[in-house]
Amino acid sequence: MTQGDKSEQKELVRLLREAMFTTVFCWRRSVGVWRIAKIAAVGDLPTDFGNAARAAAEDLYANRSKSAYNVEGGLADNEYATLANPRQPPTGLPRIGGNLFQLLDDFGSADVYGKRKRTAAPNLYVVAAQLPNNEQANFGRRISKGNVLARNAGIRTIFDEGTFSKLDGTVISFDVDFDWIEWRERFWILDSTGFNAVFRDVEELRLAVVANVGLITARIRIINGDDFIKRCRASQHMMTKLQKVTDERLYEKPVNMLQDYSRLYPGLGVEWDGDSLVFNGDLDHQWSILRLLDEAAVTGVLSGHQFLAKTKDPL
Repeated sequence: MTQGDKSEQKELVRLLREAMFTTVFCWRRSVGVWRIAKIAAVGDLPTDFGNAARAAAEDLYANRSKSAYNVEGGLADNEYATLANPRQPPTGLPRIGGNLFQLLDDFGSADVYGKRKRTAAPNLYVVAAQLPNNEQANFGRRISKGNVLARNAGIRTIFDEGTFSKLDGTVISFDVDFDWIEWRERFWILDSTGFNAVFRDVEELRLAVVANVGLITARIRIINGDDFIKRCRASQHMMTKLQKVTDERLYEKPVNMLQDYSRLYPGLGVEWDGDSLVFNGDLDHQWSILRLLDEAAVTGVLSGHQFLAKTKDPL
């Protein structure tokens, strides 16, 4: 936990007391391209979703401690992780969610969700909180296939005992435990599985490979870099690890520190040519660069043996 995080979380809890809430359905049309539609305010629906957003912010502030974000998941119920999502990301790196948050910033211009034939189930719903200081915080949760109980035309919005239902055919059940909160160009991730399913799926990761390798090679040259890109794009596990590496940014450490680490753990099989890393694509070495930049090797204090770390959960 950091004091700065808790101060911001406390501020959000305070601001939400006087916020106005609008719920939005979101459909992903292709990688990074979304469309949205507002949900008509029926009965106590805004109040119910507003109370759920307030409860999520209060739980984050009062009950959760900070853990490292991991694209492979793993957050416990009493943990949160943060991930930056600037409006202007580093050159070549796409913004998480593509155009989604630009659309959400202007949700007032979106159509109201109405009765449409053969409308696909949305991928996500977001509660947009308009705060009294003119900021906006977004609370999101994925809508999985398991949430869609029947599919037909449009949705009439009724919120009843945790179920968001349509009287003439479609029923979508909604859990009100959010996967994430987005505010001030940053995610507070509450459920990494739900977050990753929406924003870190295979196609998103594959499209980000070139940009992610570019971030690394802007600091450290990689000989055979094109082969490294091709190998990462061909392997879901490698592209996932690459995303984790670029999120953690250990490649920004001085080269001499990275070289010292690789000498300390020769079993990683890292190859250098001067200050440049060398990608060796054989089966014994294809992971070496990623393991180096993920700080994947550890030494057992009691045994003195060297291991690959299975997780990097902070103690």
